[in-house]
Amino acid sequence: MIRRDYKPDFINSVINDPSVKEGAEVKGIGDVSELIQNLNNFVLVTEFGGFVVIKKMAGVYECHTQFLPDGRGAHSYEAVKEALRYMFFQTDCVRIVTKVNVENKAVQRFTAQFFRKRGQQGEHFYYSLDFDDWVTTDEICWKEGASFHSQI
Repeated sequence: MIRRDYKPDFINSVINDPSVKEGAEVKGIGDVSELIQNLNNFVLVTEFGGFVVIKKMAGVYECHTQFLPDGRGAHSYEAVKEALRYMFFQTDCVRIVTKVNVENKAVQRFTAQFFRKRGQQGEHFYYSLDFDDWVTTDEICWKEGASFHSQI
């Protein structure tokens, strides 16, 4: 389902859709062309939206989630799991951070399924997920680990 996109057109159309732009935390970003040109950043997409993942420093990335209404719920839940797997296995990522507006209860509940709340600054709650926390909860890691151990 998840794939890395090297062109900004699709994710820009999602970011600028009124149903997405209204609740977006990244105000003023309507075009990720410059971000996507930097191969240290990632745009991971599905048919309904995706993630703009910006490298902040070695191993640390900031994630911005953008989904059209048809991709919210179960679709975006599975997409997050795939995006985390991609970032932790295909990149140097050891920590992903994100933020959620304190007024946005639905996004707080969604984010808390994957990330740990780390604090609040102004109008935002800050969340993060480290590789060591993720690897112990990812079901594919558990299955592959169990398979490996049964072979030895």
